[in-house]
Amino acid sequence: MATFVCNGAKLKCSMGSEHSELRVVHYAETVSFGVEFAANIQDYKPFTNIKPFGKCKSLANPIVAAATSANFGRLKEMPCIPNTTTPWRLGKFNVSIKGQPALMDDCKLFCAWAGMIEITDDGQKEQMGAAEVEKPIEIEVKSIKGNESAFPNETVTYTVSSYNISQVKDEDKDLIRWEVKVDGERERIPFLSGETIELNIKQEWAGKEILVMAKNFFGEFDENICQKTKIESKKITKLYWIDAETEEEIETIFANQKVRLCFETLGYKNNEKVQAKIKWSNNKKFANNSTELIFSGIVDEKRKAISEEIYEKDKNYNKT
Repeated sequence: MATFVCNGAKLKCSMGSEHSELRVVHYAETVSFGVEFAANIQDYKPFTNIKPFGKCKSLANPIVAAATSANFGRLKEMPCIPNTTTPWRLGKFNVSIKGQPALMDDCKLFCAWAGMIEITDDGQKEQMGAAEVEKPIEIEVKSIKGNESAFPNETVTYTVSSYNISQVKDEDKDLIRWEVKVDGERERIPFLSGETIELNIKQEWAGKEILVMAKNFFGEFDENICQKTKIESKKITKLYWIDAETEEEIETIFANQKVRLCFETLGYKNNEKVQAKIKWSNNKKFANNSTELIFSGIVDEKRKAISEEIYEKDKNYNKT
């Protein structure tokens, strides 16, 4: 069974003549094993984390190749200069150490000079009277908060409202990932991360229920931990009169005053046409002898529209 790796772990390179030692410099105060600090897969930097392995025998190393050539083809080992350029392979992805997967003793690291670096001792130390080993805690999302209903083209805020632990570091909150499901299928949405997101509700979700889920970087999405949001159909939320010239909202239409109808909407697309019928409450007829007037406009980016039609009343009219 793989074990967690700490500061001081023993390392061996297939092209080196000596063992080396892992140095952990981020020092995660809350993640330790005995008296040593735990490592993650990003602890791979030459000299900072990875010390030299004595002498290098790899002909892929240009210094060794040049020395060997000068030695008439006989291998000439040269001082090791680690050239590790990528993180450790594998790692425990469901345990976070300083925001990165934990380093395990079965991980491998590769040097650009063809050396494979292995961990021969995990570095965990036992001392008399040492504190009990503190295992890293995997952060889990326990609940999500957001709107229970929304309209297409609306932007809705969702946030993680609770975790399995009381205090979560900002760097771990930044690693939260989000997913949306519609009709049981994962929805293609822009990459979303962090404790709080702003989700733009798509037009095609109208009339459906969406599941918004969150997880830590290394976990799995759970449909039992989600915010269900019912996406309503498009709707006119408010109608009011405005002066045709000043476009200021008015409550009373005076004789010979020219007005337009203003719409406030939800769920309509930008540049989509919206329409409304206006009737007298007492079935009274308008000046054109009609019992109703139809007004239409084009919805703008603020979800508002102003009617193309202008209404002119020949006497006082109180809006109800």
